[in-house]
Amino acid sequence: MNEKTMKGRYIIIMGFIVVALIIGSSIVAHFIYAQTFGSRVEGFPENQFTTYLRWEEIDQTRYPREEVRFSSGKNQLQGFIDGRSNDKGLVVISQGLGGTADSYFPMIMNFVDNGWRVLAFNNTGVGGSEGENTRGLTQSMIDLDAALRFVKGATSLKELPVMLVGHSWGGYAVCAALNNRHDVCAVVSFAGYNNGNETFTEHGVSEAGAFYYLLYPHFWVIQRLKFGQTMKLNAVDGINKAAIPVMIIHNS
Repeated sequence: MNEKTMKGRYIIIMGFIVVALIIGSSIVAHFIYAQTFGSRVEGFPENQFTTYLRWEEIDQTRYPREEVRFSSGKNQLQGFIDGRSNDKGLVVISQGLGGTADSYFPMIMNFVDNGWRVLAFNNTGVGGSEGENTRGLTQSMIDLDAALRFVKGATSLKELPVMLVGHSWGGYAVCAALNNRHDVCAVVSFAGYNNGNETFTEHGVSEAGAFYYLLYPHFWVIQRLKFGQTMKLNAVDGINKAAIPVMIIHNS
């Protein structure tokens, strides 16, 4: 076998190895992403003990609520308006990943008791909202954006000053949504993050170390296909664009 033939075979073998690595890492990346965001988050199971205070368990005549529906992309989202007669302002609550809008009912009660009207809603793939799964860390901002467009078009809500409160997934959303110039008076973000792709990478590196960077291009493509340019929006830019009070609450 001459040197030219050996070199050709070496190139072919290396090409197969590179292609196999690309395909293999792509399959692994899609599997990990699907395991993380590929399922729905349902509400509280019936007949199961939980420390959460649920709306069904309290005096509903004191805290009546109205269910509303609005579109986010191809999905209809479920929301609840509490404190219908209150006119101090509207607090929109953006939920954390793994919970539902009802996870925040004690907070909702406190706002209602102090004269605020509240809109809490389930993101895509959560509770009574449509969607096969939760899609990813950027989805909360997309859904909040849809909720704020709903508020702007609702006769009974659009005249109220709007405040945003978000936790984790929602903590990112309430700040990042400010990039879209919504008419918002103030924001409170609990345990939020700056950008979905950044945070996914941070957790990936903490779990897999340097190996994560072999999969990073695939994760980036997955998120870009799902969210387009929206995946670039971050909380810091949103805060800096909005001349409003923003409270950031975070632990170490």
